[in-house]
Amino acid sequence: MSQTVHTSYSNIKYKPTTTEIDNIIKSLKAKVHMDYDETFTKILKISSSFIISPLNYKCNKALSKSIFSYILKFSVIKSLYKNKPDISNYKPKSLSTSFSKIFEKVKQTRLVDHLTK
Repeated sequence: MSQTVHTSYSNIKYKPTTTEIDNIIKSLKAKVHMDYDETFTKILKISSSFIISPLNYKCNKALSKSIFSYILKFSVIKSLYKNKPDISNYKPKSLSTSFSKIFEKVKQTRLVDHLTK
């Protein structure tokens, strides 16, 4: 019978977002093609001053309740052609929503902070 080691780990303490989401939006590539949710990243960047407050609210709610909206989990898988006409020259590319990318980056920074401590 194998032995299990029971180790207690501290819970992740999520600090609320403030200017972080604005910085994430600014760091997104300004693409002219649409994402999965049919939003242009360029338009998202232009309208960031108007949507930053609701995004902060939604992100902080998601962090405090440890939930991630199911609608943000959807993505479309596209096959991208690399070079030669061979089936092995296609690679999968996952297209998720711009808002999903923002929330994932926030969660990633919190997780990295927790793991480094």
